[in-house]
Amino acid sequence: MVDPTAMKRDHINVSVDFNPAFSAPAVEYGVLTLKPGQSADKLASLGGELVKMLDAATGVHAPTLWGQSIEDGNKFLLVVGWDSLEAHQAAVSGGSFSGIITQLTEIAELSVKHAHMKKNA
Repeated sequence: MVDPTAMKRDHINVSVDFNPAFSAPAVEYGVLTLKPGQSADKLASLGGELVKMLDAATGVHAPTLWGQSIEDGNKFLLVVGWDSLEAHQAAVSGGSFSGIITQLTEIAELSVKHAHMKKNA
């Protein structure tokens, strides 16, 4: 069982509609944590480029959510709605995302998880 006192929340400010991402059949959650000595401004910029690419990808429920954690300036959060996990895998496995992912992982640790959301009636 997970100890609720050990859980940590991170929040981001968003200026776009979050409903498409969270109402998608599959939701990707990414956490990027800066490596020591790396620049938050550079990570923010690269993340902005990634968001543009994701929003144009097949199977995405745009807009993508992206932002710096309010609680921890070394963390950035990404939320992407997808038609399916397979749609996500197909989109990122084609070579167009490899360059930006390489740049991101040079300056930050990346953790990606997926969830299938259900509306609570």
